[in-house]
Amino acid sequence: MKHQNQTGFTILELLIATAVFSIILLIGATTIIQVGRMYYRGVVASKNREVVRNVIDEISRPIQLEGAGVITGVAPENQPSTGEQVSVEVFCIGSKRYTYTTGAFLDETLDGTVVAGLNNTKRVRHVLWVDNGGSVCTPANLTIPNPTPDGTELLSPGMMLSDMSLTSTSIGATGTQRSYNLRVFGLTGADDLVQSDGSVWRCGAEIVGSQWCAGSDLFTNVYKRIE
Repeated sequence: MKHQNQTGFTILELLIATAVFSIILLIGATTIIQVGRMYYRGVVASKNREVVRNVIDEISRPIQLEGAGVITGVAPENQPSTGEQVSVEVFCIGSKRYTYTTGAFLDETLDGTVVAGLNNTKRVRHVLWVDNGGSVCTPANLTIPNPTPDGTELLSPGMMLSDMSLTSTSIGATGTQRSYNLRVFGLTGADDLVQSDGSVWRCGAEIVGSQWCAGSDLFTNVYKRIE
């Protein structure tokens, strides 16, 4: 009688092969997840930077070209008058009025109220409103859907101003010319994705979902071209 020499896999070999295959799948899945996070982080960061850059351009233009006076240092105003509030500030450049608040996310669903959030943040209907109220230069009401008929919101939903400032210095031999230093620090995210050091908010580094948070802290120095 002839016997054929039959070979096959032992149970141990099958277990080893299965383990190796599982590790390869795990590495592949982890790589795909990381690539996906990097992609979404890049998209969020790109959109955030575009909005902040547009704000810088929007404010710089009238300073350079209109030759109009710049009004800063107006006392902040708490809005609304009762309940949870945000501190609202304003500066004016000629006919343009810029009303803003820091530390609050833009939430289009709110109407007349402010909602407290995590990490010392809040949510409000508008964050940075520009209109033609420069002749008055008192803050517009950021808690209502349409603060003024001729105005517009400069930030996108889900964004906040972590910080914003406009200061001036005297330049030139006589000191009569003015140079303006503008800072706009905008965040995109949610209250559970940011952290505060007591003065500004930044995206948390080791937070689940951090790929959905991005910030752009831009500075510019603006010179008046027309006096």
